[in-house]
Amino acid sequence: MSDVIENAEYEVMEKQPSKRGRKPKGEISKDVQGIELIAADFQKKQLNAQEADELYGNGEIYDRDSCMAKARFFMRVAQESLIEVGKQLILIKSHEEHGAWYPLLDQIGINYRTASRAMHVARRYGKSDKLTDLGYTPLSVLEDFTEDQLQDLNDGEEARGITIDDLHCRTKKELIEKIKADDEKNKRQRAAQESAIRQKEEKLNELEQKLRYREPPTKKELAEGQLEPIRRAFATEVASAVAYLERALARLKEGQEIEGIEVDQLDAWMQETWTAEVLGQLLDFYETLEDEVQNIRPLWKPGRE
Repeated sequence: MSDVIENAEYEVMEKQPSKRGRKPKGEISKDVQGIELIAADFQKKQLNAQEADELYGNGEIYDRDSCMAKARFFMRVAQESLIEVGKQLILIKSHEEHGAWYPLLDQIGINYRTASRAMHVARRYGKSDKLTDLGYTPLSVLEDFTEDQLQDLNDGEEARGITIDDLHCRTKKELIEKIKADDEKNKRQRAAQESAIRQKEEKLNELEQKLRYREPPTKKELAEGQLEPIRRAFATEVASAVAYLERALARLKEGQEIEGIEVDQLDAWMQETWTAEVLGQLLDFYETLEDEVQNIRPLWKPGRE
């Protein structure tokens, strides 16, 4: 019985259509379609390259470096030609009457926009002997340079971080990066200078406000200012007097220490007329000074100018 069931199941499975198998004829997979598109695009490029060689290669085998060098050369020639065209257009426009400009442009075969561009380039770079031989790309980088900066470049100096040599050998990206870095540096320097100026102005304003609202000095404050140098001079003179007295006392002791000196000799020394007079003056001055110090008072009278 089990053999019959197994045979029946096999027959059923054999009769069911299989979900796996070949795709119907005429249907192409996406992978194949992609490969065919790539091949067609490659063939098209090959045809375009062959056509370009026939039309513009002058019978020469394609060389990328050679073509790039020629492209740079003709760009410089085109730029110089544009400058010369601009010079002639400036001459024409400055000499001809008003209203003749547009008809003359039509006769030359140049539109107004190109003519304006040519005259602009001629005005900016036509007088600079070292800038006229630059290509279009370097000159486009200089569009926002001032006249003074262009003159610096023409004179061989640096302007905004670049030199004339940079314009000849660096790419546009490199030139823009150098200019941007120099501008940022100058911006930071200007900000620091402006900050320092603001701080000085704030201090000056603060001092001005203090002086404006400050009360005028009183007579006592003025007197204090006049007293200060007198106070210093008084202290110096008193100190000098003390020093002289100390030296005089040292001389006195020096006389007393002389070997063999007698009392009568020392008494006679002290009793000499000039010595007595000097000592008397010294005592008088001391007493007067002591009295003034103990009873010091102002000597000026109120109301006296």
